[in-house]
This record gives sequence, C-alpha cells and structure tokens, in this order.
Amino acid sequence: MVAGQLCRALTAVAEHPGLHQDELTAQLRAALLDFGSRTPDNLDAVRHLAVLRAGQPGRRARLVLARSGYACAQVLRGAAGSPVPSSVRTRFPDLRQAEWTAVLQVTGLTLGAFEAEAAAAAP
Repeated sequence: MVAGQLCRALTAVAEHPGLHQDELTAQLRAALLDFGSRTPDNLDAVRHLAVLRAGQPGRRARLVLARSGYACAQVLRGAAGSPVPSSVRTRFPDLRQAEWTAVLQVTGLTLGAFEAEAAAAAP
C-alpha cells in the first residue's frame, strides 16, 4: 500500500533516531513520489524537502525545507490566518477564511506529529 509506505517514512523521522538523516530523506522523498506520482511539481517539491537531525547522530529529526532548515510544520502553522489564495478561492468559492485557517492549522499539526521533537513532547 503506497499510503502506508508514506506513513512509515514519516513515522521513521520520529521513531528511528539511529537512521542517518540522508537515508530518512531519501526514503521520504521516494514515498512522497510513489504516493503523489512523479509529476514535475511533485519532483520539484521533494527536492526542497529534507530530514534534518539536530546535533550528533542519534538526535531527534524533523522534516525541513532543505535550503533554510525551516520546519515544514512550523511554516504551515505560521501561515495560519493568511488570506485564502485566489487559486484556492477559485476552486472552492464558498470556502470561508476560518475554514482556510483551520486547514493550515490542522495540516501543520499533523505534519508536526511526525516530527521527532513534537512526538517526544506529546503525552
């Protein structure tokens, strides 16, 4: 199951501190492409993603933007409250601002659940 492969790759970021960040990055990129297909936009998107392990081997990892190191979950949560983009508004004309904010917030929280730091802090 392709969705299961993606879930396992995301979970590995949080649950397998012994795996090298380059291995986790490769697994996640492959799983994302298998799940979403190898379209030009998906190929471009995965090139911007990486798994970054802070400090020494065995430390916790998180899903980040490769160039800046910004955590993807934090970027999404930071966009909460931003106006609905016109392309989204065109496709979903009845979408309310509060609903758009909810989509960003919940997606950011969901991504954060797969990050090792967020997983370690969860009860």
